[in-house]
Amino acid sequence: MTPRTVAATFAPWLYVQSGGVLLGLAFTLSWGAPLAWPALWLILRGLEGRTAWERAGDGSLAGVWWGLIAVGSWLDEAIRFQGGVSVPVSLGITFAIILVYGGAYVALFTTLYGWLPRPRWLSGPAVWVLLEYLRTQACGAPWALLGHSQHGWLRLAQLAELGGVAALSFLIVLVAAAFSDGGRERRRGGVVAVVAVVGTLLFGTLRMAAWSEVASDGARVQLVSGGHHSGDRLTTYVTASQALPPADLTVWPANALGEYLQDDVAAYAALAATSRRVGPLLVGGPRYEDRDEDRRYYDSAFLIGSPRGQHGTYDKRLLVPFAERAPVPAHGTRARPFSAGAPHQPPLEVEALRVGVLVGWEGVFAGPARDYARAGAHVFVDLTSDEGLGRGSAQQLAFSAFRAIETRRWLLRASGTGVSTAVDPLGRVHRVDRVRVPAAPPPETLYVRHGEVLLPSCGLLLAVQCTLAWVRTKRRTRAPTS
Repeated sequence: MTPRTVAATFAPWLYVQSGGVLLGLAFTLSWGAPLAWPALWLILRGLEGRTAWERAGDGSLAGVWWGLIAVGSWLDEAIRFQGGVSVPVSLGITFAIILVYGGAYVALFTTLYGWLPRPRWLSGPAVWVLLEYLRTQACGAPWALLGHSQHGWLRLAQLAELGGVAALSFLIVLVAAAFSDGGRERRRGGVVAVVAVVGTLLFGTLRMAAWSEVASDGARVQLVSGGHHSGDRLTTYVTASQALPPADLTVWPANALGEYLQDDVAAYAALAATSRRVGPLLVGGPRYEDRDEDRRYYDSAFLIGSPRGQHGTYDKRLLVPFAERAPVPAHGTRARPFSAGAPHQPPLEVEALRVGVLVGWEGVFAGPARDYARAGAHVFVDLTSDEGLGRGSAQQLAFSAFRAIETRRWLLRASGTGVSTAVDPLGRVHRVDRVRVPAAPPPETLYVRHGEVLLPSCGLLLAVQCTLAWVRTKRRTRAPTS
């Protein structure tokens, strides 16, 4: 084989694998948002002329590169810490997750892409969005969706107000498919892609210019973070709160209480004393509930000492696999005591302030925040521990920031091992421990009102394209030959 022949043979494979590497870097580098765009172009460019088996093989390896770079650096350690498993078991689980969540997913997309009806700059993004939804439902977590890579490109990220993270995923694949095609389809798709990107940037610029800072007379919310490395967490947080001024709400992280509050009279007395000094206190910890001789345990948040003497409780709805629930019988994993809370819990009320409570990784899911926004929540508060996550905690924060953009509400985050952060309604992350929340919730965004409307739209679009392609094929086969 000549060098030119070798280059022509391996070039498509190199295109696809380079795309997988760039895609992984887009989720790990602070400035990585622009890398997702050429990454998808390289993957689609390398598929031209490949057989279905070649597309599947190339895509699976590219997906593994994506998964290894995006989550492999921290997932193994997190599974060992939170799951209590041995190194071989954690490595096996990590590899299985990367293989399914990255390799199998990209392989399925690249295989289907060669069979999609034209223009593929419409059918391609539709299939990607639908597969992302199916992957989320099958694996139980919307982690590292393609649109999540744009958390650092705020003018583009404002599109989430209209269609959620899926709208950004659709846009990235649309651009990549348009410019990886050839001939007339490339010219047409290129025009559509340029108009879509420019329109998105213009929308984001206008939204960022129109947003005003929080009024000075809003509700005062303060966060207490860190302290999980202390042997006595309760004492650490009580001490840290002594110097705080009174506020409308003070928030401690998840797992700030190591024991069950209902069995610890001294702990409850310490919390009550703290709330009398600083005002209503929202704190995370476990609780149990007896039901017909069956005791159930919950990962919860407690509202202590609201002005009217009202006390509220929130039970975590979305439990973490292996850490809080066992998704499959896994040898060597410790028993999972927690039950999931009720699916639709109202915001907790502190006087006129309605708080949408999230615990841990629940901020990554769009559904709970959207439900809270429909119920009139003023602010989202995420109580998280971040223990054992390493770099994964930064990704969790970045992915959760889209909840603020989608609903135009503040997302406040108290971390047990990190620092306090506040995400403003534009998705900007601030390292602060005090925020004033607007006295009235903002108007409902298009995404809050209609939710994942893009999903059925993609299904309808794909069905129409397939039908038209079938009709064109029938006409060609029936055309008389000379």
